[in-house]
Amino acid sequence: FIAVSILVVSPSAWAVTNRATIAAPGGITDPDSNNNAASATSLVMSKTVTSGPTATAVPNQYTIVYEIKADNSTSAAALTYNLTDTPAFSANATINSASYTKNGGSAQALSGSGPWNLATGATVAASATDTYRVSVTFTVNGTSAASTCTGSSGNGLYNAASMTVGGDTASVNACATTPRPMPRLTLRKIVSGGSAAANQWTLTATNTGTNVVALTGTTGVNGSIPAATYSLTESGGPSGYNAGTYSCVINANPAVSGNTVTLAAGDVAVCTVTNTGVPVLNMAKTLAAPGTLTVGTQATYNLAVTNAGTASSSGTIIVRDTIPTNLTIGTLPTGCTANGQLVTCTSNTVLTATAPGNTLSFAIPVTPTAAAAGTSISNTARVSGGGDSTCPETGAAEAHCTSSSVAVTVNAVISPVTESGTAVAGTASTPIANVAANDSVNGQQATLGASGNATIATSGTWPAGITLNTGTGAISVAASVPPGTYNVTYQLCDKNTPVNCATMIDTITVTASISPVTESGTAVAGTASTP
Repeated sequence: FIAVSILVVSPSAWAVTNRATIAAPGGITDPDSNNNAASATSLVMSKTVTSGPTATAVPNQYTIVYEIKADNSTSAAALTYNLTDTPAFSANATINSASYTKNGGSAQALSGSGPWNLATGATVAASATDTYRVSVTFTVNGTSAASTCTGSSGNGLYNAASMTVGGDTASVNACATTPRPMPRLTLRKIVSGGSAAANQWTLTATNTGTNVVALTGTTGVNGSIPAATYSLTESGGPSGYNAGTYSCVINANPAVSGNTVTLAAGDVAVCTVTNTGVPVLNMAKTLAAPGTLTVGTQATYNLAVTNAGTASSSGTIIVRDTIPTNLTIGTLPTGCTANGQLVTCTSNTVLTATAPGNTLSFAIPVTPTAAAAGTSISNTARVSGGGDSTCPETGAAEAHCTSSSVAVTVNAVISPVTESGTAVAGTASTPIANVAANDSVNGQQATLGASGNATIATSGTWPAGITLNTGTGAISVAASVPPGTYNVTYQLCDKNTPVNCATMIDTITVTASISPVTESGTAVAGTASTP
């Protein structure tokens, strides 16, 4: 008789073997039973993984390619077979799509996640081999460890192929380890204090190297990213908050503080940054009566500190203002002292983050000296302390810690006083000894000459014979000046640069010189005479 059997060689290959045997009839002894059987292998099927799993451009998605061969190369006869492919991947791998080719032909799509019928009634010629390539694209889910192959379904990327030849069916399989998914990172923002919303900041995780990947967005942004070390940053958001340090929880382990995080395959990390409200002290300086200052007239600088932050101030608030040298500092308010021209004001007042308790003020009295007349002066004030770390006592500070420059022009005070004098016609005289005798310049008595603080000059046209001595201030009247009243204008100026001047009219009265004297004489009556 003849027997046909299927021989399974290994899990990845099997062969169909035709075996013929002969037996001696009953009662007859076969002298050599070793030559009573013969066999020939007619078809060998094998399955291997030829490539993959290879990552695609989609996070956590991979492609694996299996090769199935129906090898009839040792047979002299064609064979007909059916072929089915059945993937049985680990639970954390989900099949997205699949296709196959036969003997290098065009790809044919496979639907669903299997089993897939690759061939029904297919014939492989004698001395030929049919080669199938099955390409499967899948996504790795979850955070489980990489699933390894155990030789059974449900582990790794297990895939079995079954072939039926002549009513006999056998299977082979191939497998590869299921890769772990890419790390998944979530960035979160917490805002403590104030009214800002968490989504007003942009959060970013960026890796280093040639293949830079960035995860960026507002609070709650998340995504699958390559395993790497990432720098964690934040940008935008309103002022009044401290930039916090990220705290990362990886795979439910204890939180780790820092602005970098290292992620391995399969990690799930949540990194949270908390921004805490802080005081923001704004410094302002104004002149109580805006415009100009006047020599000798007291004015007031108002120094105001406002908390524009999201938390109350804490500790001592310090305001410093260096007053220009040509301003005399008056009596300072409580909390303020002067060291030379440096005024320092301190207060432990707690400034709230909202009105009305968010402002602190100091009034600094100043009086311009004569040296300031006609000049433009400016200066600023600076605040420090109060819990605002951006306003240190020394060194660079944020712009809001220093007031805008207050620039004003100091008006000169030129005060000529009118004078009058009298002269007698026909007699040279000096009716006014010094026109500046009662004048003042920038609050000081006007003095003439090289060492004086003022100069004088005629203004307009003066009458002939009336002259001004610019060195002494005297007005002289010549004898030729006829009687009358004369108004003369002079100009009084200080010696600043540029000069400041004012004019004044003085009055000169020239009286007539008529002086009759009584005389007496004698004449004789009846006789004409000139007594």
